Amino acid sequence: MKETIANDEKSRHILNKLISEDFYEGVVQKHRFELSRKKGFFNIADSYSLIGNLNEQNRFDLEFEFKALHQILIKIALVLGLLFTIFSIFSWNWFLPLVFVGFPFFTLMVSFQLKKKKEINLFI
Repeated sequence: MKETIANDEKSRHILNKLISEDFYEGVVQKHRFELSRKKGFFNIADSYSLIGNLNEQNRFDLEFEFKALHQILIKIALVLGLLFTIFSIFSWNWFLPLVFVGFPFFTLMVSFQLKKKKEINLFI
């Protein structure tokens, strides 16, 4: 189930208020918004953004994703990790891919899912 918020004057006012009171930075438009949390004590990396796109029911579908630079870096890291895994398997080092590729990837995905749940719950 996709999380949504209503597209009405009250919701847009609240989103603009979050930006004006320096909790988030971003832009709110009629059919779309994009917000990222301001840098602070709990958001040092500032690598995630919350995006809302208008759907057919006149509600914003909420999406939580990495910012563009981080998406590119993650794709490069995945390709390098895949190459490292293939090389390690051919050289009979089965344990190295788990330690250097599997564990960091698993940690990144769990962290992303927890932050996604936290940010979207703040809006619902």
